[in-house]
Amino acid sequence: MLAALIGLAAAAQAQIMNSNTDWHGLQSSGFQWQRGDLFKELCTGQITFTNTGTEAIGNIHYRTYYVSETGVVHENSIIDAVIEKLIQPGQTRQIELEKFLVPVDCQKVGMNIISCEVLPQLTTAPAAAPGPSFPAVMLVDKKEIEVQVRRSADQTPQAAPLPNSNFIVGIDQILNNHDFAAFANYAPARMNYFGHAGASKAWIARDMASDLRTYSWTKTSPDVETYSGWTDGQGLTHESMQEETWAQEAHGRMHHAHCLLTMVRAGKMIQSLELKVLPGKVAARN
Repeated sequence: MLAALIGLAAAAQAQIMNSNTDWHGLQSSGFQWQRGDLFKELCTGQITFTNTGTEAIGNIHYRTYYVSETGVVHENSIIDAVIEKLIQPGQTRQIELEKFLVPVDCQKVGMNIISCEVLPQLTTAPAAAPGPSFPAVMLVDKKEIEVQVRRSADQTPQAAPLPNSNFIVGIDQILNNHDFAAFANYAPARMNYFGHAGASKAWIARDMASDLRTYSWTKTSPDVETYSGWTDGQGLTHESMQEETWAQEAHGRMHHAHCLLTMVRAGKMIQSLELKVLPGKVAARN
């Protein structure tokens, strides 16, 4: 497997371990990461690529990881994440990475580039000589832009901020990793846990341990474009989001479905979690 260490970053400073790696003229630099404001374990990252070759490059496979205090490296997933972006010849482009989990007591994060593809059929002519430089712009989800516009127009100090997808996406990743130690920080003594009313923390821990034995790997792909969130009159936050799920049983059966994940929480404490298969979408299969 073609793999190269791109960066090992601390919260205060990013350190590039190998900036001379070259795949078909693709060079990388400037790997950075930040913790979320509300959900500290859920992190965002960016990396800058420069294409010094003569053909477009894309479909860049990578994995993020973190390093414990004792030096043990933990990959965030056993499945590659993919940057489905084009880097044209002569282009330098900053890419926003998929969100990933890092324990709050860990400050070292890295990124491995696994492979990339040369795409000659998508190559365009190099851009003209650059004019004045401008700061890199991070694309924002249209729904978030609309929320920000509404907040700017309404200067009422009492206006409550609308929820966003960061919290439910973070919980979704914790569930996908069967990480009870992280989940316990957001679980009360009793909660409604995927159809089990009044499930205790001990019951949830046993259920996650059982899933670890049952499945050799699982993956979720959340669709943040479908996110919906609102706060009721009692202060409870109701959130939902569609996602595609995969689960490979240790004995060979594959489950694949399109689902709706719903959550009710009081602040950071989760009161209810539900997962429903959506009719007419991808159904579970052998």
